[in-house]
Amino acid sequence: MKKRGLVILGVCVAVLLIILALPFLIRKIPEHNDEELVKQTNEIIKKLEDYREKHHTVPDSLEQLGLKIPEDFPLDYIKEDSLDYVIGFQFVAFHSKAYHSNRRRWEIN
Repeated sequence: MKKRGLVILGVCVAVLLIILALPFLIRKIPEHNDEELVKQTNEIIKKLEDYREKHHTVPDSLEQLGLKIPEDFPLDYIKEDSLDYVIGFQFVAFHSKAYHSNRRRWEIN
């Protein structure tokens, strides 16, 4: 009986934690749609490719390109190594689109 009570308590705590985390997990991007984000990000990718061609490396951050990315623009940039990067965005929880420079294509995760 004691073990069953602990299992029920554990399940209740887990459900409560999930309920509390839902607002953070179901993050929708305000005022942006998928196609618009890809279009805007493609412009940044062009600048990244120009930078790589000129400097034979990719920047550590987008600020090195002289770009001012708005706070509400849900963009992530990761420098993987001196020549490759990933740039993308999350459009809902657990769903994102990312451009991989080494593959030269967009992928949905």
